[in-house]
Amino acid sequence: MAEETWPRAAIAYDRDARSPEQQRRWQRAIEGSFDAGRLTCTQSGESGYDLVGSCPRCGHPGIRQYIPKVVYTDRGIDRGEATGSASAAPRTASVVVWCACHAKHTGRDEGRLGCGYAPYLEVSVTLPTVGVDQ
Repeated sequence: MAEETWPRAAIAYDRDARSPEQQRRWQRAIEGSFDAGRLTCTQSGESGYDLVGSCPRCGHPGIRQYIPKVVYTDRGIDRGEATGSASAAPRTASVVVWCACHAKHTGRDEGRLGCGYAPYLEVSVTLPTVGVDQ
């Protein structure tokens, strides 16, 4: 069966994405959204990062998550203490990114938000480098 084309505004609600194949697809979709400028991760004061943008699956504005500076990264626990330099390796955080748009999606229960995708799928997000002049 062929993969659905994303983003697609009229896509049905789906809260059951849990398989390794779905996780890999969501990771690719998140990376593609960063590359296309539809998803951004910026430093939010001293305490963390804001992940903001449109859902890679339905295309509606609905991704708005806070990532605290104390996060589990590819290098273990990171308390955001890196000094940061132009040559510093990018840091990543493993987070669950889900859609919380207000658009209507067929099959969604009353009181829920989003297209339902990815509440159980962890992806890797590149964090802004701390302390680098912008």
